[in-house]
Parts: sequence; structure tokens; C-alpha cells
Amino acid sequence: MKKIKNLCLIGCGKTSLSHAQASNNLNTKIKYVFTKNFKGKRFKKFSKFFPKALRLQNLKNLDKLDVDGFIVALPWYLNDKFLLKYFINLRKPILFEKPIGFTNYKIWKKIKYPKNKYIAFNRRFYKNVNYAKKLIKQKDLLNVEATVSENLIAFKKKFPFLNSKFIVFNTAIHVIDLLCYFFGDLRVINKIGNLNNTNSNLIIILQNKNKLTIYVNISFNLPENNSITIKTKKKEIFKFKPIENLRIYNKLKIYERKGQRRYISTFEKEINENYKYKPGFLLQMQNFIFQKKFCKIDQIEKTMKVLKKIIN
Repeated sequence: MKKIKNLCLIGCGKTSLSHAQASNNLNTKIKYVFTKNFKGKRFKKFSKFFPKALRLQNLKNLDKLDVDGFIVALPWYLNDKFLLKYFINLRKPILFEKPIGFTNYKIWKKIKYPKNKYIAFNRRFYKNVNYAKKLIKQKDLLNVEATVSENLIAFKKKFPFLNSKFIVFNTAIHVIDLLCYFFGDLRVINKIGNLNNTNSNLIIILQNKNKLTIYVNISFNLPENNSITIKTKKKEIFKFKPIENLRIYNKLKIYERKGQRRYISTFEKEINENYKYKPGFLLQMQNFIFQKKFCKIDQIEKTMKVLKKIIN
């Protein structure tokens, strides 16, 4: 497939700007940008970085637009609506910000040309994630624990019209998707608690086809990083905490001093993400521009199916 040389951005918020900066580094031009408010603060900030991007006034006849592809980075609750209205019949490549399937997790099946439609799960492109994925063997796994602390205060301020439980499409979606990426199709075995109010807590037990048990704990506004901990029969622990930092632990050392005993886990390797660009965005964009191995739109169904089970 030919390289994508110029793009049209649908949306101009922080995420769009991160996509644009990544594409610019790879010599792919942002030719057009669309927003409903060209006088707003977001566009003013965007235009400081990309002043030559042409203003697209509407989303009609997008297939005739002189670009090689599109990036759709709208407020996530609008994705399904815009997909059905504007993008369902487009032939050109599209990178959609997550989620697709908020209203119906099988909505991607309505896309006429799905083979070049992709979903932006940027954490799948973390070097630490893919390093661990190559090392982890399903037969060697004991169990997995994941922790998600959602910022309900910020969520309610930004989306006051949405039920609190839909916050899982904000941050938890990335953790759930990584679990699907690591361990394949997942099914919900049990749920304890709910996400109805500020003091809520939800514990989910998942399993994959190999009967690997995965514990997910979702809470609101706790002072901790999101994390994934993978324990193996080889006495290794792969700990992503935060997700951008991986430490592989392999020993527990005991220190005794002045009658006190301390147990300290020691790690053999540490891998951190590069923050020059938003983590994962540069490699994600490279894969999109050259349409290499990528997270195709159909893979959103596995993640959305689990999330729908969690909140219903």
C-alpha cells in the first residue's frame, strides 16, 4: 500500500494535536482540519502549530477531498453518530479515536470498506507492552490483576449529561483493551459492586479461553496509578504501574537491621515510554501512514463487548 502523504483531521483538540505532531514528524502533511468552532480556544491553539492547515467547512463529499486519509478525533460519545452519517461509505483509510461502538459494539460491521479502517489504541504501540507480549507465554501464567482509578470529578465536569458508569469508556477502555491484546477474547465471569456514585467500587473477574483468571478493580478518584500486574509460574512478575512503566520482578530479598525485617522485590529490567510525543502515538502513526500491522476496526468489538458487560 502507498504511503499516506497528506491527511484531514476531524477535530482539533489535544488528541488531534498529538496525532498531527506525530504525522508531521513522519513528513505526512496535515492538509485540512475540521471543527465546528474555528473561533474557539482549541482551534486557536491548534493553528499556532499548524497555521497552513486549510479549514474544512463541512463533511460532505469527503471521498472527493484531495487527501490520502483521515483521522477522526471527536468527543468520544459522538463517534458512532458521525461514523454512520459521514464515514460509513468512505473508501480512504481512517484512523478513529476510541471508542467505536458506544451505542452498539457491532457498529463497525456497517462500514462498507473496513479493511483500511483502524482504531487508535495507542497503548498497543508502547515498546514496554510489546516487549512483555513477546516474553509472556500463556501456559506459564498464574493470574493477572488490573487497577483503574477513574477521575469522576473531571469526567462529571466535562460530561455532566452522561451516567457515571460510562466513565469506563474514558480510561478503563485502554486497560481492558490491553488485557484483550495480551490474552485474547475475554468473558466476564463475575461482577461485585457498581459505578453508580462517587464512593463506588467495581470488581470484575474475567477469563480467557485458557481459563486464565484476570481481576479488574475500578474505583473513583483514588490516589494511585492505573496498573496491570501479570504473575507467572516462573516466579516472575510483570508490573505496569503506570502503564507507561514496566518493571519485571524476579526476586524477593530480605533485609534485617536492628531487629527489623524488610521484604523488597527486586526487578531485573525496567522499560519506560518516551515522552517526546504522547506515548505510543509516533509508532501508531507510522503504522497508519504505511498501513502496516495495525489495530483494525474489527478488533474494537472484543474490547467493547467486555465493557458493555461490565456496565450492564
